[in-house]
Amino acid sequence: MILTCDSNHIYTNEQRIIVPNVTRILEEERFTDFSMVNPDLLRSSQDFGNNVHKACELSDLDTLDYENLDPALLPYVEGWCKFLNDYEAEIVLIEHTVHSKIWNFCGKLDRVLKIKGKNGIYDIKTGTGCSLQTAGYKIALDEERPDLKIKERAGVILRADGTYKLDPHNDKSEEGLFKSIVKVYNSRKKYNKGA
Repeated sequence: MILTCDSNHIYTNEQRIIVPNVTRILEEERFTDFSMVNPDLLRSSQDFGNNVHKACELSDLDTLDYENLDPALLPYVEGWCKFLNDYEAEIVLIEHTVHSKIWNFCGKLDRVLKIKGKNGIYDIKTGTGCSLQTAGYKIALDEERPDLKIKERAGVILRADGTYKLDPHNDKSEEGLFKSIVKVYNSRKKYNKGA
């Protein structure tokens, strides 16, 4: 199945039916909640995070134009490169869209990296993250690419001073929890037709 994604991160299949993504599912089921954040501040933070993601992607593809890079982004790219070097990470996948046909959801994982012989999903963050995101990505990627044998999940929190913090997502029960969340999300449509 081919998915397309618009500028609002809404995924649709060939029949133009919306396929819910990991982030939207977690938001709608209230596992992530930004309702208390000023909308302008939230939008600004999201835009900055997207720019950091793009800069790190271009860096990983060895196509980043450092001379024209916004100076505010440079420390975050440096932190990402430091993480890759410190862990001697081999990049396997970059900004890869995953789709679970079994559970009917999709998403875009940031990186699959091989570290010390193990493949893992790594989420690039400029703030806090939700480990359930990487659990969702792992479910879909395991379905699509069982050959990758994903063993680890983590967030890599990049900081304005050029450093990073590794946030391991070690709770194996989160995959089962995410599947339960998806079941509830999909059930709401079935049982809440009049609302």
